[in-house]
Amino acid sequence: MHEALAIKPNWWEAFLQLGGVQFDRAKLAAQLLVKPPPSLPEGLQEGTPETEAATKSYNEESTANTKEALMKLKAANVEKAESYVKAMEGLYKQAYDAALAYEKERKSDQDAKQPAKAADSSETSPSGKDTAAAEGVAEGVPPPITISAHAKILYGNQLYEWSQMLAAVGREWKPILDEAVKCFKEAGCSEADIRGALKNHTQVRACWHVVPRVRLTVMAKPAAAGPW
Repeated sequence: MHEALAIKPNWWEAFLQLGGVQFDRAKLAAQLLVKPPPSLPEGLQEGTPETEAATKSYNEESTANTKEALMKLKAANVEKAESYVKAMEGLYKQAYDAALAYEKERKSDQDAKQPAKAADSSETSPSGKDTAAAEGVAEGVPPPITISAHAKILYGNQLYEWSQMLAAVGREWKPILDEAVKCFKEAGCSEADIRGALKNHTQVRACWHVVPRVRLTVMAKPAAAGPW
């Protein structure tokens, strides 16, 4: 990836992958070793009761394994992870900036290739509804996630996990979780999704300050990371 960035310095995907590598190193330094659950059975079809039951069982076991691993963390090891987390933060911010630049460049290219489309749209599609239909956007369907939003969500996920690691050893964790939620909101995640993630946080009882309208169920043990 470093070699790729030497050729293309604004390659957003490389920054994302390098950020993920740094956080993996942080978890190794902290000795956060989560036992993977058994793989889902092959041949499952989406939407069937069997698939839903298997997925629920997989998620529950994954959550239980994460709880167990978090409870074994030691403060000294978590402290060793901090340098990797700082490196991760910088890389994800570079990924976001690079993604924004890429999106802006792509939009400029598209606008340049279709100079007459905007002018014609006022004559052929006078309403917003007609314009959306002409562009192939179904009414009521949210637009696809942008690259920059994807980068924000990935960064928020890592911050969410880091806040749980800090909480597990009695360190200050709230500002980190606040930043994670900010990333999710900026990426356009729904409040329902954010609330669902907070319900799974190890410090769920203290998470009311982030999304105060949700009633959170107290959990006695650490839980798995956010669902994104």
